[in-house]
Amino acid sequence: MGLVRYLRRFDLRFMLILTVLVLICVYVWNFSALTYTSGDSTPVFVASKISINKREGVLPHATPSSSAPTRSSDPVDAKEEQNVVENKPVGNDDGAKPANPIAAAQQDGNSKTVEEKKEPSAFTLCPVIVNCASNQFSYYVQSGQGTAQPPIICYNNELVMGKGTADKTYTRGANIVVIHPKFKTIIDRRSFDLYESSDNCMAMARFLSGFVPFKGQILMASFDEMSTNLCSSVKTLLNQYGSALAKNLKFRDNFVLVGEKALPGNFGFEKVGSVPKGGSWPAAAVNVSGCATQPISPKYVDVDVINGYSLENCGVQKCGFEEIEIHIATGDTGTRAPKLCIGSVYIYYPGLKGSRGFNLVELDPATKTVIKTAEYDTYQVESSRLELFLENVGPKNFLIAIVADDGSVSLKQHARDLLKQFGFDGDLIAMRTVLYFVGRKGLKVTPVQKISRPDSPKKFAPPINERFCLPMELSEATVEQITSKARTEFCAKHQSFADFCFVHHKTEPLIPATKLTSYDAISEVFEVPILVLGGVNNIAMSHTLQSLLKQPGLNTKKVYVAYSIMFGDDYKPFIELFGFQQVVVKPISRYVEFLTAALQQFWLLNSDATHAIVIDDEVVAKPGFMWYMGHALKAMKRDSQIGAASAWNPQGFETVASDPSAVHVVSLFPGQAFLISKTFYEVEIKDREQECCSQRSIQQWFQSGTQKQYKYIIPEISRAGYFSPTAYSAQTQPLSSLAMSMPRTAASMNLTEVPLLMDNVYNFDTVVTDNLKSAYYVTERDMTICRNSKGKGAVKLLAPFLPLDKHNIAVVYSQARADDYQSLKYLYSCFGLMYMDGISPYGIYNGVTTVSLGNKRVYLVGTSSAYYKQTAQSLNPYVASF
Repeated sequence: MGLVRYLRRFDLRFMLILTVLVLICVYVWNFSALTYTSGDSTPVFVASKISINKREGVLPHATPSSSAPTRSSDPVDAKEEQNVVENKPVGNDDGAKPANPIAAAQQDGNSKTVEEKKEPSAFTLCPVIVNCASNQFSYYVQSGQGTAQPPIICYNNELVMGKGTADKTYTRGANIVVIHPKFKTIIDRRSFDLYESSDNCMAMARFLSGFVPFKGQILMASFDEMSTNLCSSVKTLLNQYGSALAKNLKFRDNFVLVGEKALPGNFGFEKVGSVPKGGSWPAAAVNVSGCATQPISPKYVDVDVINGYSLENCGVQKCGFEEIEIHIATGDTGTRAPKLCIGSVYIYYPGLKGSRGFNLVELDPATKTVIKTAEYDTYQVESSRLELFLENVGPKNFLIAIVADDGSVSLKQHARDLLKQFGFDGDLIAMRTVLYFVGRKGLKVTPVQKISRPDSPKKFAPPINERFCLPMELSEATVEQITSKARTEFCAKHQSFADFCFVHHKTEPLIPATKLTSYDAISEVFEVPILVLGGVNNIAMSHTLQSLLKQPGLNTKKVYVAYSIMFGDDYKPFIELFGFQQVVVKPISRYVEFLTAALQQFWLLNSDATHAIVIDDEVVAKPGFMWYMGHALKAMKRDSQIGAASAWNPQGFETVASDPSAVHVVSLFPGQAFLISKTFYEVEIKDREQECCSQRSIQQWFQSGTQKQYKYIIPEISRAGYFSPTAYSAQTQPLSSLAMSMPRTAASMNLTEVPLLMDNVYNFDTVVTDNLKSAYYVTERDMTICRNSKGKGAVKLLAPFLPLDKHNIAVVYSQARADDYQSLKYLYSCFGLMYMDGISPYGIYNGVTTVSLGNKRVYLVGTSSAYYKQTAQSLNPYVASF
């Protein structure tokens, strides 16, 4: 018993001593985190904290958040001595509204404590330590200063580029570190000398558009000079990484950016430093630092008013004094991401604000001011809160409403009746109906409304995407003003146009899409005449014509629809509904005869035209069709070797087509929806139709060759597609089934203005040669995967074995001669590409086929190709032989 009492006393003493020791350790650790010892052993306090406004949904307004606190000795802090332009996501101390809520919340709202020390600890090389939450990454990016001080790029408190790294990866110009969005690891470090050559800028454009994965982050810092050869392609791409300042860089400006692929402009974290007026070079270095989540896209809830991403005049021509610019989009098919721009500011934007169901704005027309916003998911939640919002809208104010995805399931009758008070019939909202309207209380029928309905309850409605000038006075409208009376009368007489005259479609007006301001750069394409080859499938033709009407800026007087006179009773009044012109051909049974007659009449009517766009039967224009054709027209005028530009990529399947900026060169005429010159028509087609074009263009024209040698260009992601593959004859049915059997990468609204890397077309040989020199060549092990998979899932199986740091992948296949494609046939199967016996391979150019595999560019190279002999042969790569 005595021994037991002794042990108990020992336990008590031991616990007391242990507690004291723990308290001492905690005190010492906290003190050391706030201080460091200078050379004279005097403790200096340098740590600081950035606090956030914790009230849910309210944005912080006082703290500049484009960088965390920096050392007091850092020259960038001396604002009165240097001209520094800073992208500040939040407002100033005077209470101004935030210019950039996404960046604000990302750097302030998500960062709980940021601590920085002037001198790093022994285990890190980064000069500034940034402590972040576990779900965030830290960054410190500092530009170079002159030619002596190199840039500094830190990721998660480790120096990854700059002086002190194991290898010198930085150079004059732009220096970039890429972070993988999924694995959150560094996958590449690149430097581009933008002072030395414009070729380096195009290389940087290819890197940003092709290598960096979707939603991947970049940390970027300039060194010495990066503006001299900073081309427009890179400026546009940097805007898509969140930069609003890069486009205005001047000679020897310093620049830093933390951005993300597919992040709207002005949402990145960036700074520009310039030499002050009257000052001397070099300008002081600039930096940004802080914490961010991956991806950089915080969500907002129940914020009364958010002024977010800005776009001058919402992308439309400047409206009158009594009007305001509007951009409305109901979101891509099946998503909950509407857009609403008012004036020049987006109130709703993907990643900023917006949801499924109702997205509302109350607008004061007298001052053009947003009073209130709200979102109500009436698919999932009943509509009582929506009803309360509607009841409290001011009597003179406008209500702007967007319904995205679906808002009908939980929408009560009282809410539908309240919508009628604003001039919109709420009973029209059915399952998966998307719509927008602008109304005010007291209107019986608002003149500003648009509805899109699905063909069946299991499908999504076609999205609405419109830009227009909204008058600040809404006059009473009649039913005839918001519907198409002519369309309704046509449908009453012509029952064969079942889809066009579907009960929910027949009242919709046929109005051309408004021209976008960005389309001024391609304005000449709207003077190019368009020939539509109309066949026997009137449903397909109605979709073709409606798809053209949705192209921004389309000149309806330049669209010609060819059809056989035997269908005149139906087709003539139908085409007149669209305001298009007509080319009537005598009764002909064979396709080639119809094509010949249509082209002859078309060119007679457009004798002054130098180029023409031809759209084959049952082909529809996708978003970005005219945008692509406008840039293709410029390319054809610059390069006479381009015979035609097609908007259709026969190999544009989901597994191998992912880069919307990419344009490829091919050896074979792709057809379907194409741009040709009058010279090409006269030399290669006129009087040779029986030889060149006896079948539809999907069957591949010019199989016996052309008079001259040409190259043709196609987009990686198609801007045209087929409406109905089932309407083909028995002869072409196998090919059409192959063409449509696998899912294709969809052209979305975002492609209407996406930058296109046309410079790669002019230098295609150089681009391919350079990429093959630095490519990873697949091994026999890699090809074993292809053999064993027999074309089923080979791409997914192969991807994990490819190196992360290699953007270009090369697969060499054996050839006995230049036209031997036996091994390529099996490679096409491996990569999920279309191959038809008896027809030259689709997508090939001088023995090389180019596709994408995620963020990697893949080249299938034949041993008879000049590219192989110039680059790969000396490397002695594995040659696939099947």
